[in-house]
Amino acid sequence: TGTAAQKRFGIKEPVLGVLTRHMLYTSGDTLSPHLGARLMVEGDLVVRVASDRICRATTAREALAHLDAVYPFIEVPDLFIDASTPLSAPMIAACNTGARAGILGTAIPLENSAEWFERLGKVHVALEASRSGPSMEGVSAQLMGHPCNVVLWIRDAVAARGERLRQGHLLSLGSMTAMRPAVPGSTVRATYSGLDPAGDTVV
Repeated sequence: TGTAAQKRFGIKEPVLGVLTRHMLYTSGDTLSPHLGARLMVEGDLVVRVASDRICRATTAREALAHLDAVYPFIEVPDLFIDASTPLSAPMIAACNTGARAGILGTAIPLENSAEWFERLGKVHVALEASRSGPSMEGVSAQLMGHPCNVVLWIRDAVAARGERLRQGHLLSLGSMTAMRPAVPGSTVRATYSGLDPAGDTVV
């Protein structure tokens, strides 16, 4: 859903992938470099569905009413193929958007309020990897203008597959930063500003 990712891969619309429960890790975990063929890291956000009534939301603001938590999230996608081979939308869809793993931070409770809606639209992340050069930065506005717009898009894309969002589903909203190779032996740290009212949050 991230505009920078779409531009990089030459696609004009989002592509839906699925992360399963066993692909999710928690902050502080160590992942094997053999987990995938061409592992990358990127700053992302995850929200949790509070009610299947989200299927009836018609606006981004209404969607917030049916979410109960947001997580800072480092996605670890796998691009699968050699870097010399250009990725196209059909290839990305065929490899499940490269879904391989992700690191969940601590859940932050969401409130159905104008303040929280504004907050979600202004999140900043700085992603650092100890062996991969300077940090990368991004903002939640990269996600279709506002993260709750992505929630509605995912809801509709899931419905197009004959399924529906349900309570407890976790939605990975997309790339807030550019991708960076996951270098063996490195430590990846994402610092989120403006997400938790208590202060910066780190994964």
